[in-house]
Amino acid sequence: MVFANAGGRADVTAATGTLNVAAAANGGVTTASSSWPGYPPSAVNNGDRRGAPYGGGGTWSDGTGNVFPDWVQVDFAGAKTIQEIDVIAAQDNKSAPVEPTPTLTCTGCPLDFTVQYWTGVSWQAVPNGVVQNNTLVWRVFTFTPLTTSKIRVLVQRSATGWAELAEVEAYTAVNVPPAVSLTTPVEGATSVAPATFTLTAQATDAEGPVTKVQFLANGALLFEDAASPFTFDWTNIPAGTYTVTAVAFDSGGLSTTSVPVHVTVTAPVARVNVAAAANGGAATASSSWAGYPPGAVNNGDRRGTPYGGGGTWSDGSGSVFPDWVQVDFAGAKTIGEIDVFGLQDNRSAPAEPTPAFTCGGCPLDFTVQYWTGVAWQAVPNGVVRNNTLVWRAFTFTPLTTSRIRVLVERSATGWAELAEIEAYTGAGGTTNTAPFVSLVSPANNASFVAPASIVLSATASDADGTVQKVEFYSGTTLLATISSPPYTYTWAGVAAGSYSLAAMAYDNAGAKTVSAWRDVTVTTPVVLSKAVFVPAIVPDVVLNYLLEIFAAGTDPAVSTPVATQNVGLPATVNGECTADVRNTILGLAPGNYVATVSAFTSEGSRLRSNAFAFTR
Repeated sequence: MVFANAGGRADVTAATGTLNVAAAANGGVTTASSSWPGYPPSAVNNGDRRGAPYGGGGTWSDGTGNVFPDWVQVDFAGAKTIQEIDVIAAQDNKSAPVEPTPTLTCTGCPLDFTVQYWTGVSWQAVPNGVVQNNTLVWRVFTFTPLTTSKIRVLVQRSATGWAELAEVEAYTAVNVPPAVSLTTPVEGATSVAPATFTLTAQATDAEGPVTKVQFLANGALLFEDAASPFTFDWTNIPAGTYTVTAVAFDSGGLSTTSVPVHVTVTAPVARVNVAAAANGGAATASSSWAGYPPGAVNNGDRRGTPYGGGGTWSDGSGSVFPDWVQVDFAGAKTIGEIDVFGLQDNRSAPAEPTPAFTCGGCPLDFTVQYWTGVAWQAVPNGVVRNNTLVWRAFTFTPLTTSRIRVLVERSATGWAELAEIEAYTGAGGTTNTAPFVSLVSPANNASFVAPASIVLSATASDADGTVQKVEFYSGTTLLATISSPPYTYTWAGVAAGSYSLAAMAYDNAGAKTVSAWRDVTVTTPVVLSKAVFVPAIVPDVVLNYLLEIFAAGTDPAVSTPVATQNVGLPATVNGECTADVRNTILGLAPGNYVATVSAFTSEGSRLRSNAFAFTR
């Protein structure tokens, strides 16, 4: 924990990341030792560095020619911490001045002058603020940041006998939002559901690191990345139009949203079950038992109901193999998938089958075949042995045929029984798309203090069904199961240690997907115990120092402290003072704070340090 009123040299120029607190637009108010009509002191903070129009309010000039010193002063809108002052004089070409540069010279500028700030009790020159024999229009003074409420330029000599200035500027550092852009996908990108897009963002910040980048689609958070490169693989995207953005955050809490990128995901070409009776398929068989017709295998019911009432095909020659059932299409068709559904063990109340359903009475050995035009041939991987599954899917490079059949060679019951046979046009593929899931919080590599309360939040969707549940894990330990959105769980009382967190989503067909893992650290709480600060440099005697602690986000200059401690006059060792503040810190509620140290002098003045942020 360090409090200081001085730091390293900060050569900050008047550019993005700074604010001119001397400007009238920012509350600066000018006065002067004197002024000539048409040359008011307000000219030095009107925002025009050229000093135009000369004699018409654009330049300040004193009203006591050849009498020195003269001064012009700018009072800020309260105490400000500044690290740069710019002084711009009137140019020699007064009727047509140009925008000044640091190399522009002059003969009528102030020759000798001093740039000063108010200490609270007296005027003091800023570092290197005493100038003699000046020949430049624009002079820049940069220094270690200091806090003051006003500045002035004291003119002691000029070649013309007049003190004339065009502008006086004073700069304080301000936080600038980060910059961010989406580099992929490109604008207008398209894909077919279930689609995958890789989202990549480029993010930078002028003052410090980018702390995180969030990826959003249609305003919904997809993923949060806390480290560069900022990227995310967005998978299993259903059909639709999406506006994708990236939001970058800096260490000061500011954020910027990228230019949106619009992508489109189209629905896949609808597959058609050409084996279905509704689409012209006609079923025949080697034999069939009464109430178990071959037409049961293409009636659209995968459960095989009612059993014995026309819902299931069974051969009519028990314990005699092989048996077959065949489906003729309505002409030649190009197919890429065949699905075979055996009979479930629970014949009286079968359920809608999933790929995980097992059975004891299904065909054990069978071959899925297609007609080549001259002979039956097994489809790729169509020879099955020792089967125990109700639902078997066969996908392959599309082929053209007019008919298919299932040749049953063995079963445990002695009967060949099937509930349904399906044949799909188009490229082969799995019958169920696994769900999408993303753990959106906590951020990867996030850190907490024990006993921690960590909010786990996930987004989940399913392209061809519904999400049944989301489970949250720490390593192999199940933390919680959430059955409906929002998928959020607060893990409380987490002890110090390192943890790997993930979310697992399940769909209605039993498929599951695990999110990317997030590593988090829970640390043992550390109580800050010392305040270390640089002693004040003032012309009079420091009586004591006062530590003041404020709520984070407040301005110490105008806010009431939540805690104070008179730290007295600690000894200076190696240029620093150290005070024990442990009890004061222990008295704070957990949270974020800022602190300052103020020096009180024998003359009744007060000098406050820069604010230091810390967490209790």
